[in-house]
Parts: sequence; C-alpha cells; structure tokens
Amino acid sequence: MALKLLVSLGIWPQLTASQACHEAVKDAVAASAAGAEAAEEGSGGQQLLQVTSREIYHPRLNSSGAVEAILHAVNSTNAKAMVEVNATPLNTNLQFIHVPCTFGHTVEEAGVGQLDVLKISAILASDLEMLWANKAAAFATLNSVKGEGGMLWGELNPDLQAVSSETGCNLYYTPPSMWPKDVQERQLQGKQLFSMLRDPYDRMANEFRMQCQGIDSAFELLTRPAVSLREGHLEREGAEYLKYYLTCDVNGYLQSELTKYVAGDRYRGNCHLLPSAEYASSPFGEVEWVDERGIPESFNDFMTSKNASPRMKASLHNFECNDVSAWSLTEKTKKLIRQVYAEDFKLACKVFGHCDDHEMYCHENIENMCGSRPAK
Repeated sequence: MALKLLVSLGIWPQLTASQACHEAVKDAVAASAAGAEAAEEGSGGQQLLQVTSREIYHPRLNSSGAVEAILHAVNSTNAKAMVEVNATPLNTNLQFIHVPCTFGHTVEEAGVGQLDVLKISAILASDLEMLWANKAAAFATLNSVKGEGGMLWGELNPDLQAVSSETGCNLYYTPPSMWPKDVQERQLQGKQLFSMLRDPYDRMANEFRMQCQGIDSAFELLTRPAVSLREGHLEREGAEYLKYYLTCDVNGYLQSELTKYVAGDRYRGNCHLLPSAEYASSPFGEVEWVDERGIPESFNDFMTSKNASPRMKASLHNFECNDVSAWSLTEKTKKLIRQVYAEDFKLACKVFGHCDDHEMYCHENIENMCGSRPAK
C-alpha cells in the first residue's frame, strides 16, 4: 500500500489530495521514527547512517521515476558507520545556493544527514504538505528529522519551492539576487552563503545525462516532462530530443539547447543552463565558492572551517549514458560552452587557479563519471 502511494506521487496530474494518503505517509514517518529510536537505544544513541556506495535509479522517460530514484538511494545502501557527534556549538547559519548540476542534491542531503527511510518518508510527507499549500507543516516535518546541526537547503527548503515570477524557474534554481524580497530577508539575511563551482565542460556533459534520466528535482519529485509542460518547451519531449536522450547524443542536445540560450531563452529548462557566475551575489552578501573538483573532501573541509556538522559521505550522481563525459564533446560544442560560460572559466581561475579553459576534467573518484576519457 505504501509503495503504491509513493509511486503515485510521481504522476502529479493524476494526484488527488486525499487525507487518507496524507495519513498513510504520516504513519510511515511515525513507524520509521519508532524503528530509528529503537536502533539508537541499542547502539548508544550515536549512530548516523553513512552511505559509501550507491546510485539513484530511474527508468528512462518514466514520469514516476523521481520517486523510485529517491527510494533506490535508500535501498542500495551497503555500509554503515559510527560517527562521533561534535560536542561544540554548531554553526547553523549557512545557506546553500544551488547552481543546477553541481552535485546540489548531494549537498542538500548532507544538510539533513544521510538519507534513511525516516528522512525519505519525511521528504515525501513534506511534498504532500506543500502540494496542499501548508508550508508551515512542511517545515515542521523536515525539521523533525534533520540531524544535529542540520540545515534545510535548496529543494529541501519549502521557502524555495515556489516558482519565480522573474525566471519561471523554481526559486532553488533561481539566482538569489532574483528571489522575492521577503524570501531574501528570511533565507539570506544573517547567513553565510556558499555554492559549488563546477567545471563548465563537466557540468554540461552531466547536465545532458541528468536530462536523459527525466529527473529535474528529485527531492521535489519534479520531472523533466513536467518542467517542459510548465514552460511550454514541448520540443524537449519531441522526437528529435527523445533521439538525443535514447542515443546519448550529448553534442546534438547541447548544441540545440545552448543555441537557444544564446538566442535569448536563458531560463529554459528550469534555469539549468545559467552560468554559475550569475549566482555569485545577493543583497545580503557574496557567495563563497567550494571547489566541486575536490568533493567530498573540499565540501567537508569547508564545513569544518565553518564549524558546521553536515558531511558529504556519498554522491547522488547520474547513471544514464555512462560513456558520456567532457571528453565526448566536439569542438563545436566546446566552443559554445566557452562562449556561454566565459565568466565561469574566469571565476574558476580567480578562485581556484583552474585557468586552462581548454582542460577536460572528470571525477575519477566517482563511479561512471569519466566515460570516453582517453587511457592514461
């Protein structure tokens, strides 16, 4: 019964807001909480879940896959470890700015603590509460399961799930300088802003892979087809684009999308094509960048420097078109990337010393992220 409910959540047009569904999810949260408390009593109360190897699963072009992607992240857990809790007061004034396709889901997961059944149930319950316009309940549900020193970031922050009137994108993917004033004041004032800076070639190759999976925002159960329908960009679901997805034609896809971007359609695809540099500032301060090339260590070192508890112990990464990477890009595609992301290349040089805008990069320490790379 519970599984049928969860799968049904991925098909928003058919979703009926019933109190029975809501109670079923709430029961799942309560049952998971009881199990978690029992486990803590048996292990001294210091156990945190550490995920060391997993991928999210999504049947290609299946609208219910966003739910299955989250569930598989839990089901594929294959390791646990004991973690000592930092006894000093923890910094909870960090605000993550989610540039699309920069391992943002992984960062958001770290903010609440590694995913387990209790947290997954709470995320799904909060999605229902937001569907019924009960933001306060969604905040309460998510705050009840975040770990010590945890923070609700990006998609897991109910304040940021609204659609921007300026960009047409969800606020969590919209540059913070363009958020509504009241949201800026609640979510940015007094906060230390940070974001992940990813190599543009690597980012765009994996942006394509993400689109092939049909997922836009996994924690909010938002699919690519739903975004295309919302924006009126149905060509992304037409025969030409479906061929890109099914044949792993990264160059065909990026040339089509970036050409439209250059022509002025900058916010298409839920702002997934916007340069990172556009997220760099807000009315309440500048963003501090974390080098995405160095994850998980770069993220964890940053958290340590801020006396914050979140830790990245695994990565939620792409799993379709595993042979696609920056090395798959043709010169025509790379030229477009250098044009659109010129400021990102300059930013990476200024902040991290990555100054070769022709360098190809991939994550050797993460499975299936370096397909087509020449042998060393």
